[in-house]
Amino acid sequence: IRNDERQSKIKPDYLSVTIAEGSTCNAACQICNAESSSLYAKLYGKERHEFTTIPLLKSIDSSRITQLSISGGEPSITPSVIEFLANDIRSYAIQSLALTSNGTRLMPNLDKALEVVPKVEVTLSVDGMGPVYEYSRWPLKWDHLLETLSDYLKLRDKCPNLILTVLPAYSALNVFMFDQVRDFASQYGMG
Repeated sequence: IRNDERQSKIKPDYLSVTIAEGSTCNAACQICNAESSSLYAKLYGKERHEFTTIPLLKSIDSSRITQLSISGGEPSITPSVIEFLANDIRSYAIQSLALTSNGTRLMPNLDKALEVVPKVEVTLSVDGMGPVYEYSRWPLKWDHLLETLSDYLKLRDKCPNLILTVLPAYSALNVFMFDQVRDFASQYGMG
């Protein structure tokens, strides 16, 4: 779909929508809770109420949603997000898509979103370097994040509409790493 065709779909009463799509997650982060992480809930024996918000998007006129931000849980392992990026996104007038991820895997079907959305931003949650990252984002591994980052950087080289950013969740555990995380992001051209 050409961008001018997408632009013609936009209505004057456009919407910017932010959703947290479920709590399916492969991490039990120090800053998290059972409502936002299925792994956290499992580890601590907490009752979890799974929720999904993507069906609500389908109840809104698709030409009105021009900005969409999706977090989780972890969107890269959430079936409804993967399906949305594969099929549904083409029917929307989305001009800007933002996805927040813990960086453990390349977002499935991101390439399909990049074909139709002029600006796609993937924000990686990097709360520290090396062991601080691994403690803050348990049981995730720093080396695995670096491998996934390499995949994202290759994709960014092919798709100039992909923007990569880093956003740490600072706490007493990692506030002393502010400069290192900033330098890490700068090293890879991420805001």
